Amino acid sequence: SWLDSAWEVDLPRGGQWTLERDTVAPRVLPYHSGTPLMVSGDAVWYVEDALSGIADVQMTIQGRWARVVWDPKRNMVTYAAADAIHPRGLPCPVSLQVTDEVGNIHTWRRTLTWP
Repeated sequence: SWLDSAWEVDLPRGGQWTLERDTVAPRVLPYHSGTPLMVSGDAVWYVEDALSGIADVQMTIQGRWARVVWDPKRNMVTYAAADAIHPRGLPCPVSLQVTDEVGNIHTWRRTLTWP
């Protein structure tokens, strides 16, 4: 039966199963309320997906690819300032794109200024 946008099926000896469709993009939240920048210069975000899980995380700084570390246990993405892709003291565009396992995409875009 159809129940609250999900199929619900009762199978004899098979338990109860629910089939849901993941149409919601992942959430991307800066570590601090307004900015992902830490005192060390690293940038940190919380990333979460309610159903299918995270498949891919990509970051660019001024249009250039930047390496990030994805920690699925803590739901955190970290850009290490030691990588030095970013300019210091100048505003630059940053884009963090997160894709879940079914292809839903959320892109976080801001201008950040590293100390």
